[in-house]
Parts: sequence; structure tokens; C-alpha cells
Amino acid sequence: MKRKTFVLTVVVVLLLSSISSLEAYDVCRTSGGAVIKWFTNNATFYVNTSGGPSGALTATQNAMQTWTNAPANFSFSYGGTTTSTAHGIYDLTNIIGFGSLPVGTVGQNAFWYYSNGQLIDSDIRLNTYYSWATNGAAGSFDVETVALHELGHSLCLSDLYSAADSAKVMYGYVSTGQLKRSLHLDDIDGIAFIYGPSGCTYFITPINANFSASGGVGSVAVTAGAGCEWTAVSNNAWITVTGGSSGSGNGTVTYSVSANTGGLRTGTVTIAGQTFTVTQEAR
Repeated sequence: MKRKTFVLTVVVVLLLSSISSLEAYDVCRTSGGAVIKWFTNNATFYVNTSGGPSGALTATQNAMQTWTNAPANFSFSYGGTTTSTAHGIYDLTNIIGFGSLPVGTVGQNAFWYYSNGQLIDSDIRLNTYYSWATNGAAGSFDVETVALHELGHSLCLSDLYSAADSAKVMYGYVSTGQLKRSLHLDDIDGIAFIYGPSGCTYFITPINANFSASGGVGSVAVTAGAGCEWTAVSNNAWITVTGGSSGSGNGTVTYSVSANTGGLRTGTVTIAGQTFTVTQEAR
């Protein structure tokens, strides 16, 4: 399991002049090149507005809804308010809140993921060193604007630093009084690349299998629309995905089950966001 952190910084004109590369969007990848992403099509976030301005809860909910409304196969859900300040802590709870960060860092997203690219925990913090507002007030950073950017990291889109990217939500600099509450086409293309276009539905057949203690091999058929990407990952060490760990459209996942030297056990494989259950008899 690994941790990664993104920061959104105050606009620095001198830095901009030294950066000239241009990409439509950029995605997070593991050291092995796998795209880092949630292995389901939804993530739930809880919000702690302590230290934030009036209207902060609505602003963060609006930011989640903006990404949810994008034509991609992913949505954010609001789970409710929380008093937790556990930013960057691996606890399988996603939190948006306000708190202390280094000067120069407006917002930070810290997330955890497995080496296969499965994103499992993401926390967002907005820096209370700075003034915040929800009405576009000059001299304050806009909660919805920064939350929208940080939630892009939760998807896992990376920062862009070319001045030519400045209109995009995933541009890595922000200034006080700036409002950027809608997605650029390239932001939309980025989330669609990671999670597939909207309208993607996935079915797996079968949804479970039983094995004797000696183990064995099996396969699962995936039914999906053209261009709808998916992944397959085992959630237990004794079940190994041997083929079809990722695909687009219809496909097949093959797997093997190790011999069981203990009692009855049950494990799962997450395939195209669906749960495939394996039950194995005792030795």
C-alpha cells in the first residue's frame, strides 16, 4: 500500500514562465504504469466544515456534484458531516476539511492506493492559513473552486502547470477571488478516460464459484459496452487473477484458486466494479 500527495499552490508568475509543456489531461499512475483509480464507480466523502466560511458545506457538495454530472461512469456521494480531522490517515474514510498546511499550499489531497492501482482512501484539506469565502470575495480563496480541483485528484487526475492549461480545473495554481466552478472539456475527457464514458454498465457471469480444498481454475465473462473500461483485482492472496486484469468492452477474466490447508474460506475478486465470490471447502 502506498501514499501520494497533491498540493494546489498560490499563483507564482515567475514559475509559470519556466513551464511550457501542454497536455490535455494527465492521470496518476503507479511505478509500474497502472492507472490509479477507484475500482468502483463511486466514492463517498464526509465533510468537516470547522474552520471554514459560511456556506462551505454547500460549496463542497456542489463541487462533488459537478464531477458527478460529467459524462463519465463515476459519481461522488456526500456521506454527511464529520468531526474527524484525520487528514492523510489510512482509515478507509474520505474526508474534506479545513486545517493547517504549509504556507504556499492552498489545498492538499493525500490518498492511499495499492500497487495494482486500486485507490482506497482520499482526504482533502484546505489551508486555514488563508482566508476562505463562498461568494467570490476578493482576497479570499473560493471553497468550491479549490474543492473541485482537489476532487479531481481524488479521481485521480494530476496537476497541469502550463499557462496554456490555466482555464482547466486541474491547473495547478489558483489565486484569491478566482472562480472556476465548471469543468473544461479536457477535465471531462480525463475522468472519462479513467472511468469510461457515461452510460457504461457492467455485468459478470457467473457471480460466484465453489472449489474443493485442492483448488483449481475458473473464468468470468464480462459484458460491457464498447469503450467501457474495466479492471479485475483479487481481494485475497489465495485467489490470483491470471488473465484479463483489465479490458474494454466485452472480455474474460481467468483466475486460479490455491489449495486450502485450513478451514472453509470465502474470498472475492472485484471485476468491473462487481463482486465475484469464491467459496472453498476446508481441507
